[in-house]
Amino acid sequence: MSTPVDATFCYDVDDPFVVRAEFRPMHDSSVTWDLGRDLLDSGTKDTAGAGEVRVWPLLADRGDNSVFLRIGPPRASALFEIDLSGLRAWLRRTYLHVPRGSEADRIDWGALARRLLTDS
Repeated sequence: MSTPVDATFCYDVDDPFVVRAEFRPMHDSSVTWDLGRDLLDSGTKDTAGAGEVRVWPLLADRGDNSVFLRIGPPRASALFEIDLSGLRAWLRRTYLHVPRGSEADRIDWGALARRLLTDS
């Protein structure tokens, strides 16, 4: 069964490895997943991911190129079809803000350590 779902992808330079994806089904509450930015980028070129998150391109001869994103365990997952060119353009803009390989430079490691120690 196929159902249209509104989705918003957000990128925060202060959490540079992550893309936050919010999915809003028409008659249900929204669901948010944190996805690896590099995982999404890799999935625009070839199959990427393992376990509960998989991404792969469908490059059709007829020009309707898409990316598939499967979230959840295999027997209880949701499969999303995303416009390939739109996702690539959006990801390019995130890499302009935080270039690949410089993500760790943006993290406040001291604050992260304090948060992990107080949360436990």
